[in-house]
Amino acid sequence: MYGKVIVAVDGSDSSQKALQEAKRMLANQVAQEVEVVYVAPTFRNEIFYTDKYNAVLNPLYAQMLAEGEKLLEKCAGELEGYNVKTTLLKGEPPAEIAKLAKNNCDLVIVGSRGKNPISN
Repeated sequence: MYGKVIVAVDGSDSSQKALQEAKRMLANQVAQEVEVVYVAPTFRNEIFYTDKYNAVLNPLYAQMLAEGEKLLEKCAGELEGYNVKTTLLKGEPPAEIAKLAKNNCDLVIVGSRGKNPISN
């Protein structure tokens, strides 16, 4: 039995499969709580910190955050009736998910990267 399970989503087919696995775990009472997390990656290149590029990238990043919120709402709707929390984070997805998992988490479910047919 798992207490808290984190499911990382990004809108991909593989993250949808991860969400469905979490739903199965909740339905079968294998997990007590699910936290669905979306991490909006941040730009790490110094070129992006100039005013010229910020004028273009800031609206795009705002749109990315808005789409992340919509995705989290959709995921919460799919898990309606269960103990679910959603979290939107900013940063490098692997690092942010790992930091979140250190706070009282029993399992993290993520989709595959799908780099080759064997991994799927």
